[in-house]
Amino acid sequence: MSIANSAGHSGHSGHSGHSGHSGHSGHSGGGNVSRGVGRFGVSHAGTDHSSALMRGLARAREELLPAVPARLHLKDRLGEPDPKQLTHLDGFPRGAVLDYELMQDISVGFSGSIGGGNVAATLTTGDPSNPTTTVLLRPTEHEFEAQVHLVDVAAELRAERYDEIEVQLVDLLSFYGGIAFLHPSRTPYTIELIHAALRLCVTLEFRVKQGLSCPRPIVYSPDLQPMIQTPSHSSLPSGHATEAYMLSTLLRELLLVAGALEDCPAAPGVLSTDRHDNLHPFNKMLDDMAGRIAVNRTIAGVHFHYDSAAGAVLGRRIAQHVVTKAGITPRIQTLDAFDPGDWDEFNADLERDALRGGVQHGPGVPSDVVKTFWDVCKTEIKEAFEVLA
Repeated sequence: MSIANSAGHSGHSGHSGHSGHSGHSGHSGGGNVSRGVGRFGVSHAGTDHSSALMRGLARAREELLPAVPARLHLKDRLGEPDPKQLTHLDGFPRGAVLDYELMQDISVGFSGSIGGGNVAATLTTGDPSNPTTTVLLRPTEHEFEAQVHLVDVAAELRAERYDEIEVQLVDLLSFYGGIAFLHPSRTPYTIELIHAALRLCVTLEFRVKQGLSCPRPIVYSPDLQPMIQTPSHSSLPSGHATEAYMLSTLLRELLLVAGALEDCPAAPGVLSTDRHDNLHPFNKMLDDMAGRIAVNRTIAGVHFHYDSAAGAVLGRRIAQHVVTKAGITPRIQTLDAFDPGDWDEFNADLERDALRGGVQHGPGVPSDVVKTFWDVCKTEIKEAFEVLA
């Protein structure tokens, strides 16, 4: 669901078993974040649009119009573009502006051919003169076949994960809101930024899926009998894994910058007290949630472990791109490539281990619009968490 009860830009209503993912219902509503009607901006100060209200306003004007024209000294918001105007827009145009800005300096390209082998998708981000690239290699048919038994084994957990799998067909964000305390009233702009980042994920992940054209598990064995409808689009990377790891990475970066994430005291079972470390309890919980969401898709029977590993690599890089657009240097390491030879299986612990060989990228090409919106999000998180200056 959108944060604004939005009837506007309905967005990605469903990707065949991959529907909605919390932010995909579209841009949030109008300037009144909690009740705007979205794209057409037809909410009034007191109620929503209606024919009766139209007639009433027209009639009242006729009766009240003074003999001498009235004038108000309202601040003129026209003139030179100002990124700070972003918060004065209705949800749909604001979301459209964010979408445009986040799509700058990021692209997907492909090399090789499925028949000839060595097929790869390359995500390129940042300054064209010094770009950052992330390569996703397509597994071979033999490699896919070798993982079918892992999908079969994972099916044993279907009864245990049934509710999670069903809810995650349309909603991932609620699983993070319970960790990072996201709330439509307390953190509305943070949720809007997350929705924009999710829409960016969808655009990129589907382009990669189409270009790599990887088969679903059901193609190899009817014995798997997925518990949800197998989507019609290609398998790798997993969209759920891409979005889940984008969410965990973006939230960590945002809470670090806002000062809401602190070092924790040493205690039994605490693997790291450093708020920047992947094993800090809060960070570990976010990444464990991402891993659980990704693995749930294998349990459901619609994804290989490879798909989740590739999605994790892609999702973290997309989050870093969003962060650099806000003028922030990312603090979390990511991997520069997905190579199926490095992944026999996938889970949160294995992904965390792989990050030890990751890199921490420098600044990208910032956007004044994204930076302004990021600062608004940072402020509301500080207020929500009562961060002291």
